[in-house]
Amino acid sequence: MIEKIYNSPWFLRIVALGFSLLLFGYVNFEKNGLLNTNDAASSLNPRGSEVISNVPVYVDVDHDKYYVSGVPQTVSVKLEGLKSIISQTVTSQNFKVVAKNLTKLGVGEHTIQLTPEGFSDKLGVSVTPSEAKITIENKKVKTFDVNVEFNDALLARGYESGTPVLDKNTVEISGAESEVDKVATVKAVVSVENGVKKDIKTKVAVQVEDADGNSLDVVVNPSEVSVTIPVIAANKDLPISLNQTGTPVAGKTYRLSLKNDISTINVAGKSTDLDEFTNFVVNVDVTGITETTTKEIALSLPSGISSVSPQTVQVVITVSNTSNGSSSGGSGNSPPPESGNGSSSSSSSSESSSESSSSSSAESESSSKDSSQVSSKETD
Repeated sequence: MIEKIYNSPWFLRIVALGFSLLLFGYVNFEKNGLLNTNDAASSLNPRGSEVISNVPVYVDVDHDKYYVSGVPQTVSVKLEGLKSIISQTVTSQNFKVVAKNLTKLGVGEHTIQLTPEGFSDKLGVSVTPSEAKITIENKKVKTFDVNVEFNDALLARGYESGTPVLDKNTVEISGAESEVDKVATVKAVVSVENGVKKDIKTKVAVQVEDADGNSLDVVVNPSEVSVTIPVIAANKDLPISLNQTGTPVAGKTYRLSLKNDISTINVAGKSTDLDEFTNFVVNVDVTGITETTTKEIALSLPSGISSVSPQTVQVVITVSNTSNGSSSGGSGNSPPPESGNGSSSSSSSSESSSESSSSSSAESESSSKDSSQVSSKETD
């Protein structure tokens, strides 16, 4: 009976079908297990991309012999791959972009590829821009003097600038021979706010221009210089000259003199302006003054003078009657003492003015007294 079952074709078919099902199940299980493993690995270390900006470009050339223009200073680099590798690359910064083997190209215009270096082989790397049109020229190095430009109009009134002092009087300019040959001006322009009254100390970038005032594509070493500009107010002592102004009181004459032995005024301003002054005129208004008095006068600043010292002076106004020449005031007190020799000499012009008035009154007085001596002088 058992032999008949074993020898039955249906038995063999059923067994074969069972083995087929077992084999199918096993294969399907293994396949699903592998897929699940890959999915787990991918979820733990996913793929991604990142763009690194401002990556510097290194120029591979003989810098002592050639000057290269047209190479971008920086580029952008896009990385694609496993995020873990991208993160390590960005953190380490152990990469660069190179313009390679430019020395072999020689002088002329060329289109070159920008090559990324130092990146993992497991990453996809792309550079933007990926190429550049460059010009290779013979390099030239030359030394130039630095000129300082400063506008004196920025100084306060009465101040002037002295000779600028630089920490570096010369700079070394290098670049393409054609550019260096165009250099016409090398300058340090000092710019400050208006109304400067003290020395200027600043650091200024060196500017290089051609004859038309255009900036040139060259390398300047050093690129900045320290500039010190002395700011000074010139000063000198001027003798005081008293000048009578206003309307004198009828019947009164005036003599002006300085008090406290002051005879000069110290004035400050630009030296070119001060050279035009030989004295300092102080106007004394005698309007309404009927008796000897001392007047404090604030000094005004003439054009070209920025400051004075002292700022006020005291002037003694001695009043006399034209009829008898005696000092007025009604109190019987004698007029205040005159100032020293220096003061009287400085007020001589005003005294002359006053005495000329006295002279007029003296004529009438001498006429009434019939003084032959004065009359003879007038006749002469």
